[in-house]
Amino acid sequence: DNKAQADVLRLSELLKTPQYNDAEILLIGFTDSIGGTELNTVLSQRRAEQVAADIVNIAGGSITADQLTTLGFGATNPVACNTDAAGQDMNRRVEVWVR
Repeated sequence: DNKAQADVLRLSELLKTPQYNDAEILLIGFTDSIGGTELNTVLSQRRAEQVAADIVNIAGGSITADQLTTLGFGATNPVACNTDAAGQDMNRRVEVWVR
């Protein structure tokens, strides 16, 4: 959606700044609890990979795929209840971890 695209643009601009030159950037994908564990792990990994591809694309060569690590954690660590659509939407996310 538009908010997600704006977030990716803002993130790619931030990652271009010198303070992140040596940082390890992890993109961690999550899902809601619908579906099996294996399927959710694959889906969350793909979700993180899509965000990484969008960042690389928007950055126009100043950020490369090898600077980003993607992981899929499936339905672990929900941020909301999975019993309604609003909570499920919140759990379908990609978090950015910097270390």
